[in-house]
Amino acid sequence: MVRAWGVVLWVLVVAVALAVAMRFAPPVRAQGTGWLVLNELLAGPARDWDGDGVFDARKDEWLEIKNDGAAPVDLAAYRVADADSTIRYAFSGTLLPGNVLLVTGTAALDWQRAAGRTASGLSLNNSGDTVHLFRIDGGDTVAVDVKSYNSIEGASDRSAGRF
Repeated sequence: MVRAWGVVLWVLVVAVALAVAMRFAPPVRAQGTGWLVLNELLAGPARDWDGDGVFDARKDEWLEIKNDGAAPVDLAAYRVADADSTIRYAFSGTLLPGNVLLVTGTAALDWQRAAGRTASGLSLNNSGDTVHLFRIDGGDTVAVDVKSYNSIEGASDRSAGRF
């Protein structure tokens, strides 16, 4: 009986250690020497962030990616998904070193409609969520970066980002 509890405790310790390590793991290097990260996000907009002159909570939420590397990154293989791994946006173009790219809910809706997908926007939950940045590499989908946030970070007009 004591030995069984020891095994259960050991499994629990390992699981917690893995969860902590994954939450704070550094992003994976992008192809070449570029390095994309989820830099900042705003899940609970309280004003017009997309600049169309109208406040809409779904259209005005946003996220920002940044190229923290030394080389340009071709964005064609990159996707953003939420906790259920539903692809919310596919990138295009090139991101130069040190530059950022802002994706609004409006941009996500436009991409979803053009791609024939259900138009739901970024769908960043104000009560907390997880955002994934993926790269399609041949037949594999590679996690590049992940950002989890809670209800405090998802509050009205409160963005969450890297330091």
